Amino acid sequence: TQSTWGHQINKNLKEYITTLMNKNLLLITVLALCYVASAAPHLTIDMFTESLCPDCVGFLTQTSYSSFYKVLLKYPDVVQLNLWPYGNARESQDEQGYKFKCQHGEEECIGNLYEACALRKFERVAGFDFAQCLEGGLSKQDGNMDKYAEECLNAEQFEQLRQCVYGQEGNQLMHEIAQKTNSLVPAHQYVPWLVINGKHDEVEETLALTDIEYYVCSRYQQYIPECGQFLMRQIKGQMSKRVKVGRCPAPQWI
Repeated sequence: TQSTWGHQINKNLKEYITTLMNKNLLLITVLALCYVASAAPHLTIDMFTESLCPDCVGFLTQTSYSSFYKVLLKYPDVVQLNLWPYGNARESQDEQGYKFKCQHGEEECIGNLYEACALRKFERVAGFDFAQCLEGGLSKQDGNMDKYAEECLNAEQFEQLRQCVYGQEGNQLMHEIAQKTNSLVPAHQYVPWLVINGKHDEVEETLALTDIEYYVCSRYQQYIPECGQFLMRQIKGQMSKRVKVGRCPAPQWI
């Protein structure tokens, strides 16, 4: 009958509208979650170093760098750390390629290349592992880059990095890092030199270098649930160990 037909139409229409509303609700929920994820801030720290600066060696082998490394692994969705091993070097060019003069001599240039090649070729964590291992060897002050690099790697990895370090790939890579370093505004005056979210500020740099986890948690607590307990321990006096970090000033020819 006509009434039965009309009832069926209304029923189908209600089911269609309900289905459509559910789909839209799901879409809105997904979009909201995506927005929240994209709204979370990303802390990018660019650290400009050089391999034989005593203060860089000290930093990369002591507690404060271990804290940097821990925070990098602990909060990967918020914190990104980049190392740029060039520092107070200078660059020139001839028909054979780019030439580099480093503040602490030729071995420092080779060390910079080893770290740059590892950070480019290895997965991020492995690259940082290598940089810390290499600097640990350099802290012994006999400065044999090839020796300490080999001790930090297996045979295949060492050969891979040697080809990069002493080949065109490494030369071009160091040129790119030189350009990035030389384009800093303001120009760097020492190393390690930190650029945080695109800006250099001495106060922010000192806070980040001396206690990176407190620096991150005090600014991004609302996005990192784990920071609540950490900050509570700070308030109760269980302060994390803070280490004074020195600087290698740029020479006059920079």
